Amino acid sequence: MPRDGDLRALRQMNRRRVVDELIRQGPLTQAQLARSTGLSPATVSSIVRGLSEAGSVEMADTGPPGRRGRIVQLASDLGIVVGIDIGHRHLRVALGALDYSILGEAACPLPPDHDLEEDLDRAERLIEPLLRERRLTRDHVVHTAVGLPAPLDVDSGRLVTSPHLPTWDSHVGDAIAARLGDDVEIDN
Repeated sequence: MPRDGDLRALRQMNRRRVVDELIRQGPLTQAQLARSTGLSPATVSSIVRGLSEAGSVEMADTGPPGRRGRIVQLASDLGIVVGIDIGHRHLRVALGALDYSILGEAACPLPPDHDLEEDLDRAERLIEPLLRERRLTRDHVVHTAVGLPAPLDVDSGRLVTSPHLPTWDSHVGDAIAARLGDDVEIDN
């Protein structure tokens, strides 16, 4: 017979599976959640009901009334993500809600010899007004993703030499994390 602690851990693990799937795929119906997580429809329904009561998810009807026809998505007020695209000649930033909606975007050109610190300064100058316009602060940011036009060892955050970023130090992951916070993902 399972112990109470085992059941609690199983419920928590199943809840995490549902939330992870919503993060990974965006809004889904409960039936889609059941298929993609491998959980039973009854388990998904119970988890979604609990998450909804806690304010962690929002639901919207997709057509005819019925629980399985409702879209489940992460609540938009749980936080935001920031995307930063540093290109050879451009810098773009975007704010996004966890429900996959874009809250704002901004961009600027980059000079030929741009470097990491200057680009991070520029990114912050683009991000701050977007946050202010929506009455948000850095505390609302739960994750930042940075795209770079160069080969990158994603495990170490080290940049492999790139003709597009010739003045950049190879330790970009450390520099970006120090500047933007620990929850930063860097990729090509």
